[in-house]
Amino acid sequence: MAAWQRGLTGLGSEQTQYNLLNRIPELEVLPAAEAMGIGVIPYMPLAGGLLTGRKIVQPGSRTADVWEEYGFNDDRQPQLDAFSALCAELGEPEHVVANAWALAHPAVDAVIVGVRTLQHLEGLERSASLKLDTATMARLDTIFSINHGRPLKSSTPAPEAYAW
Repeated sequence: MAAWQRGLTGLGSEQTQYNLLNRIPELEVLPAAEAMGIGVIPYMPLAGGLLTGRKIVQPGSRTADVWEEYGFNDDRQPQLDAFSALCAELGEPEHVVANAWALAHPAVDAVIVGVRTLQHLEGLERSASLKLDTATMARLDTIFSINHGRPLKSSTPAPEAYAW
């Protein structure tokens, strides 16, 4: 209201799906937001549960839906296993590292976490304080290449191709 009364736009933010398995926003959305001073608040930083260390995907679960949406099959399990191994080396749970990685991007101001239980909140505050070093970020880039994650919907024009 204060901005409107002064003839200004007010606060602006962008919500986009962004996580280690969906790095598509790095192509245009995040650089544009950073250049324009727009805060990004990504949703699904844990890729619907795929980045929580869960080893079994229950049929009919949200994680199973994301597994299918991202075009996963059992051949992708080694990627998630490599992530779990890296997190074990760091002594940090997978969900903490995944959230910390998203928060490390300079355009990201906060992440939207979809917790459904009190247990899902455990460790989230650690995500905000965990600073991943350059070597760890490079290893995550190797495990989760932008070309080896959620496929871009090439038949759909932007911005829908990036999120919906």
